[in-house]
Amino acid sequence: MRKTPNNLTIFVICICLTLLNSLHGSSPNVQAQRRGPKACSVNIPLPATRAPLPGEFRFAAIGDTGTGSDRQIRFASTMFRIWEQATRFDALLFLGDNVYPSGNPAEFPQKLYLPYKPFRDNNVEIRGVIGNHDARNGKGVEEQIRYFKNCKNDCNLDTYYKFPGKPESKNLVEFFALDSNLLASSSGRMGYTLNTRDGQIKWLEEALAQSGAVWKIVFLHHPLYSSAKGHGAKKVDENGNELEISRVLQNLRLIDPLLNKYGVRVVLAGHDHLYERIEPRGQVFHFTSGAGAKLRKNDLNRKRLPGYHACGVTTQLSFILFSVQSDRLRYWSIGENGIPVDSGEVR
Repeated sequence: MRKTPNNLTIFVICICLTLLNSLHGSSPNVQAQRRGPKACSVNIPLPATRAPLPGEFRFAAIGDTGTGSDRQIRFASTMFRIWEQATRFDALLFLGDNVYPSGNPAEFPQKLYLPYKPFRDNNVEIRGVIGNHDARNGKGVEEQIRYFKNCKNDCNLDTYYKFPGKPESKNLVEFFALDSNLLASSSGRMGYTLNTRDGQIKWLEEALAQSGAVWKIVFLHHPLYSSAKGHGAKKVDENGNELEISRVLQNLRLIDPLLNKYGVRVVLAGHDHLYERIEPRGQVFHFTSGAGAKLRKNDLNRKRLPGYHACGVTTQLSFILFSVQSDRLRYWSIGENGIPVDSGEVR
């Protein structure tokens, strides 16, 4: 009987093809990636080595995972097979809505702990932020923060925090995890009272100002920029400037001036159940990776938002893989079949 290639075989073939492409004159395409390609593009080769190189830090980001469905579990297994056999990364970031529908701690094993246990068992650093569904259960919020901070006793339970890459790369990349529920809510509170919106903004400015990292990366649940029909921008002009903006987005944008001021280059979010890359806003690249377990198909206003939306995928689950070195950051959105659907480079 003829055997059908599995997802990993397809993924490895894709690596070979992208490497061959990189050896046959792809430098103009690479140059274009620095500015952000205008559409989904896979011109950047995947990492050629299974383990990160000296001076390289790799991480992955995925959001809106916590359904406990067979589809979530299969995709988590696909991610681990990629990590184990093809491209290893040092950290895995969860972008919120980690436990649907209401952050119940009784459901953590099925929806959060067990699907991604192989990563923690292999010393991949697990970090994450709280989504709007997680925020509905105060005890669940505390338990998630303990899990993401790897802390059982005497924990700082603030829902925003920072951490460096692995010790040998601490000056290369620093991450700033935010609680976007505090930003999105007009009251600054959602279902729990651990901290306040203004306190988080003050903390973020101080933390960014103190950071000596080459790469500063912010991640949170709600996207600051999105062309998703449910939560994103409604109308823009021909240059991508918004003509209509919701109150929630106005609140989220309170941190926007800090991003360019202090040299943040990448912002990661979930919330919308899709993959999207927005045209750079100033020097900042915004990504949505909220397709960790379920999708909202046809949820992008591609045609209505010229100069704003760059790339989006609503037809398959996905996560984003990043490779960070001192002079550049590369990214690949990897779909449910293990094959990249978008790639690019930031310098």
